[in-house]
Amino acid sequence: MMQCEESLVVLCKKNNGSELSVLKQRSAHSPISISTMLKWSLMVLVLFTSVASAQSVQTINSETQLASLLCRNPQEEARNELLLDKNSQLVNVTLWNALLDCAAFAPRQGPATKSIEIYKLALRVADRLKNPELVATTYYYLGRSYSRINDFENSIQAYETSRKLFEQAGLESNLSYVLAELGALHFIMGEYAKARSYSEQGLAVIEQLKSKPTQESLGPIEYARARSLHTLGQLDLSNGNHAEALNKLREALALLERLNARGSSYSIPIAEVLITVAKVHTEMGEYAHALSSLSKAYQASRSSEDQKHASKHHEQSGLCFSWTDYAVAQEYFNASLAIYRSQGNAREEVRVLLNLAVLEQRQGRDDHALKLFDRTLESAKAAKLVEMKRKTTLYYMRVKLQTCISMQIWLCFSRAKPVTAGLVQAKV
Repeated sequence: MMQCEESLVVLCKKNNGSELSVLKQRSAHSPISISTMLKWSLMVLVLFTSVASAQSVQTINSETQLASLLCRNPQEEARNELLLDKNSQLVNVTLWNALLDCAAFAPRQGPATKSIEIYKLALRVADRLKNPELVATTYYYLGRSYSRINDFENSIQAYETSRKLFEQAGLESNLSYVLAELGALHFIMGEYAKARSYSEQGLAVIEQLKSKPTQESLGPIEYARARSLHTLGQLDLSNGNHAEALNKLREALALLERLNARGSSYSIPIAEVLITVAKVHTEMGEYAHALSSLSKAYQASRSSEDQKHASKHHEQSGLCFSWTDYAVAQEYFNASLAIYRSQGNAREEVRVLLNLAVLEQRQGRDDHALKLFDRTLESAKAAKLVEMKRKTTLYYMRVKLQTCISMQIWLCFSRAKPVTAGLVQAKV
């Protein structure tokens, strides 16, 4: 017991404070009860806890430091609200910008969902500042983050909130960006009427800006125009209007290439437009032009290896499909499927599965095709891809019908065979 007391005194000597003087005054030879010993132990534990807490509290002197602390655990709402309350003098536009930078960098360090939580933090800061423009801008970035993880419903909801706020604030340049993104998202979801409406609204807003003073925007206004033109080009392609599609896609490509020449990196949207151009040429039977566009897309996308390799594999497999080179097409489809799965890109995974199912059907392997159609339908339902579900259902029904017809023909032939044999024998 005496040794325990001495140990406590030695431990406490490592810290300074009025509480230690009580322990130091006790004689090492005086008797001590178990209850007293427990009391002193509890006191020391409380002391150590308070010292540790004091050491963990950092003095926050700047917006950057506060943003860093907030970004460590963005999902801890109560803790972060307390930090914002205690450092209200640092809650300003500088902090908001620091949080946006942190959110943009977050996907490189961890899961994409972390950036969403940080954008929600930035949203709380913008709300505290009572600044509608900051709130609208944050919702725009939040929508973009949801889109990247294929959460299209939340993405559209965030973009819609952003759109309404930018409209109320009269910020047409920012509004054109949101409208372009909404058009692209609705096209992905197969809601073509909405996709066309939002894309055309975006172009109309950009036209109005020509007669107004230059406004600050989320980025170059040319990008918003190119984004809307790309969506409209895709819609023309889906309707078989190849000439109109090419006109819009070439204008979008020219705008993006001009932006790229200024030193900014627009390689990904350039590659996406080139891939759509390749699809148009493929449908027109101009395979040399299609391959040329794919080659350019590959060159433009080398900085984003996985995503663009997947797209390149997918489009090359489509060309081989058109030329009935089924073995090579299947190789490319499987390669792109593996990449899309690793990325968690549900929409593209469904597209590839559907193509693989059709590939099996084209080669007369109906059983394999039907299994793949089932998988495609399940994936489309899970990802809430209405248009892909509709297409898959149509293909599924077609293969089922063909299978039933083939079975009926086989049954009729089987039943007729003995009769035919009897007729032959009778003639003999």
